[in-house]
Amino acid sequence: MINKLKNLKDRNPNWLINWSKSEDGKSICCNTFYLIDFFNKNERYKKRSCSEGFHYSENNFEKIINESDDPYLMRMFLIISNIVDETFFHLLNHHYDEFRSIFPLPRMESLKYKNEIGNVNLIHQRDFEDEKEKRLYIELFLEVTGILIQDLWQHGASDTKRGFIDGLMDHCSECHKQTYYSDHVIGCIRTQAKMTFVYPPFYSAQRHEIKTNKSVLI
Repeated sequence: MINKLKNLKDRNPNWLINWSKSEDGKSICCNTFYLIDFFNKNERYKKRSCSEGFHYSENNFEKIINESDDPYLMRMFLIISNIVDETFFHLLNHHYDEFRSIFPLPRMESLKYKNEIGNVNLIHQRDFEDEKEKRLYIELFLEVTGILIQDLWQHGASDTKRGFIDGLMDHCSECHKQTYYSDHVIGCIRTQAKMTFVYPPFYSAQRHEIKTNKSVLI
């Protein structure tokens, strides 16, 4: 289900919970894989300037958003996808291919540094009609962020098997050499997402710390 309404205040607050319907008419909640499908359907047959292994370049960021069925959702999904993908790339690089095989999130290439992950265009909307619209925007972004985080925790979990990120890290000798655990990685993603709109300079500092020192700030 795609909501084409441009005004956040006109949306059903439960639209992500009621993303689609099953054959028996029950509501199906939105998840990361539906969001990936949303991106892929919007980008089908479109050619973006980027290297192999990437979906688009930094200079395509706003264009992808404006050409999508749902610009609000697309902007939020691209921002959090970039944060999650880059965090895994730097903190859990030895698991990165496995992560990508399960969660093929959109990858944005740096315009300046080819074949590197970019993020200079992680720009939130700032021109809101009023404070209510701004609040709804932030709430929606946190909800989309929560969807990805929930799937990182729960995907593949069962009565006898832990979820995705714990399953990666718990029995990995390389992960055991590190000073952080799965909850630190998830907390790092959550903090970065929050700082992209609360205080972008801190997000930039945190990204630098993750990239250069492979450490987390939560």
